[in-house]
Amino acid sequence: MPPAATREAPPVLSFRDAHFRYAREDGWVLRGLDLDVRAGDVHAVVGGNGCGKSTLLRLAAGVLKPERGRVANRLAARQALLPQNPKALFVCDSVADELREWQRGCGYGDDAVEAALERFSLAAHAARHPYDLSGGQQQLLAFAKILLTDPDLLLLDEPTKGLDTPTKCALAGAVRACARRGATVVLVTHDLAFAARVADRATMLFDGEAACTEPAGEFFAGNLFYRPVPDAFFRTWRDGAEAGSPGSSAPASDGGTAR
Repeated sequence: MPPAATREAPPVLSFRDAHFRYAREDGWVLRGLDLDVRAGDVHAVVGGNGCGKSTLLRLAAGVLKPERGRVANRLAARQALLPQNPKALFVCDSVADELREWQRGCGYGDDAVEAALERFSLAAHAARHPYDLSGGQQQLLAFAKILLTDPDLLLLDEPTKGLDTPTKCALAGAVRACARRGATVVLVTHDLAFAARVADRATMLFDGEAACTEPAGEFFAGNLFYRPVPDAFFRTWRDGAEAGSPGSSAPASDGGTAR
């Protein structure tokens, strides 16, 4: 497990009695949600399909507004949202142009673009149209694109979808590097092995509420429903951490599933 952020760290993202539904005739997706996310934490949110995880992220980003209650985001001016569908971020005709799109507004140079292409194994695909990439490559491109904006708050919706073990390790390393430089990360995921290895704290959503929030080690060790089964990523990251370089070891051949 990564070391947890200091207990004195103030919340940078807070939900208080937050209620949300998509139409007045619909049931509540979130109802009475109370949650604090601390500065510098990697905070994982888990729960069943339809429990409100993606809605929580969109409320945090200000894309949606609560019908009742409030959401306070101290880092809204320097945030980035990775949507569940990475194609939502693609507007250019090549991978390289996607990474250059926000250069002028965010102030990063061509060297940063080249470094991102290498870091996420996209250099060989720089001239390809983003839609011609595999699903996992599209996920990495979208993540690389928002990372170039140097956000203080990263909101990640199912970030490991479609990724194999080596690329998942690269993503995990980038997430932990963001936390080390002081950024805050909120990720919603069904990938329990990833969350258990990368997160500092974890929250379980149930029936539109935050049923439980604990340090990630305690949460996953004691949870009967959200206990990770070690997969290739889980073991690779563990072995790399023991060797002093998380994710550096060769991946194991078998996988695992959440139960």
